[in-house]
Amino acid sequence: MNGTKKENRIFNEREVAQLTELAYVTGLGVEGAAELAGSFDNIGLSLEKTINLTDKARNMAARY
Repeated sequence: MNGTKKENRIFNEREVAQLTELAYVTGLGVEGAAELAGSFDNIGLSLEKTINLTDKARNMAARY
């Protein structure tokens, strides 16, 4: 078991848009993005913070 909590969560309209963006920009697709967001949620990082973190990582990688 990977330690990910299996919980249902209801997203508001803004969070759905953020999750869709995360799926697109990471290339993970919706299922992968949801799993990534769930993993970060397990360590206390919100969906918004997860997107900010992935944006920073992509921007850093683009410079090199």
